[in-house]
Amino acid sequence: MRPAEQKLWRRIALATACFAALTVTVHVRALDRFDHVTTIWLNAHGNRLLDWMMSIATATATPELSLLMLAALTVFLWRRFGWRPAVCLFAAFAGGILLEVAFKNWVVQPGPSGMIERYVFGPGMIHVSLPYAYPSGHALRAVLLAGAIALWVMPRAAALWWTLGGLVGVSRLYLGHHWTTDVLGGTLLAAVLLMIVATQIQSRATAAR
Repeated sequence: MRPAEQKLWRRIALATACFAALTVTVHVRALDRFDHVTTIWLNAHGNRLLDWMMSIATATATPELSLLMLAALTVFLWRRFGWRPAVCLFAAFAGGILLEVAFKNWVVQPGPSGMIERYVFGPGMIHVSLPYAYPSGHALRAVLLAGAIALWVMPRAAALWWTLGGLVGVSRLYLGHHWTTDVLGGTLLAAVLLMIVATQIQSRATAAR
């Protein structure tokens, strides 16, 4: 294994450990006060214009739009890097959704819905009600897909795509749909999955030399 691959796998291990530690901490309700203070502080600075802006940001990571973006990315990666990275991205997305559902049935963290509600749109066509809120599926999908675009599709506009992915996470807090730890959990899980896809692209690039 090359040094670059070893470094990437070390980062995957570190991000996985951070996600596991955060998950356990959230499960034992050790960060409840932190969640309430940060989420309510952000919401206290709201206005109608921000309601619309943050609602639009959140809408970009709905399951419907995420699936369309996933399909386009899968085709792009297949044509540029081969079938393995493309299949890996698809599997990472599907695996992330399965992990999201599993954790939302296990980690006891009710969301803030009902306390704060600023979302200006109604529920989408794909809407599944789960018992708990951790981790944020919107943050997971946004960071995974925006990260893939930033790294392999539009690297010159990487800062823009990373910002857009992060903005979705902020919008989940502002709109009162998630706590801060929910968004952090979704972001960490996306980072792990994104780096796993990167191992396949890195292997493909190394083999092509």
